[in-house]
Amino acid sequence: MSIANTDACDYKSPVGRVVRLTDPDLERSMRFFETTVGTIDCATLFTGEVYDWTQLDLVGWCNSRGMLTEDCSGYHVSDYFRDGRYLGCDDFGVCPVFTRSSVQAESTRRSIGLVLDWAGEQFTGADPADAVESWIDAGIDDEAVVSCWVEIGVWDPTVAAECIAQGITSGQLQYAAETMQADNLDSPPSATNDPIYAVCNGDLSLESLLALLK
Repeated sequence: MSIANTDACDYKSPVGRVVRLTDPDLERSMRFFETTVGTIDCATLFTGEVYDWTQLDLVGWCNSRGMLTEDCSGYHVSDYFRDGRYLGCDDFGVCPVFTRSSVQAESTRRSIGLVLDWAGEQFTGADPADAVESWIDAGIDDEAVVSCWVEIGVWDPTVAAECIAQGITSGQLQYAAETMQADNLDSPPSATNDPIYAVCNGDLSLESLLALLK
């Protein structure tokens, strides 16, 4: 159940108990909950971290005994955040629990957003959130991979995706761009002066740039 357009106080969480933790060194917040509808892969959040809680799918509420609580009357997910930052459990040890997949997806969006923000407005565009989604929609949802392409100036994720599909690395594309620049040092200003930007902007075909690798 997504809570993007509703408040959690009207949602009755399943009754259950924590049955085991995942590797604490890998994912300290991840838990499995056994409920009447089967085992649900869940996660709590890290206190102090920034999340877009509207993108998280609520499972229920975990109390101080590690139990999913049945009655969530009066609980609102938004109360656990301030300016997007997760405040942690309340004074009674109660905190919201979300599906692991939605927490991981939000973490991915956050990480990619940081990469694009670091790279500058050319990479974030007018809407940073849309820029992040465009990379994910292109099938690139690893911030380390995004960073590799951003570092060489690729701001159109479809260009990176096409290179990946053809087995071309960011280093190879950068080499092709440098080769084209070197071959056209004495030419009038044109797309060949900044081939990667030109490809992203549609002024130069990717094929013509990759041809230099053959």
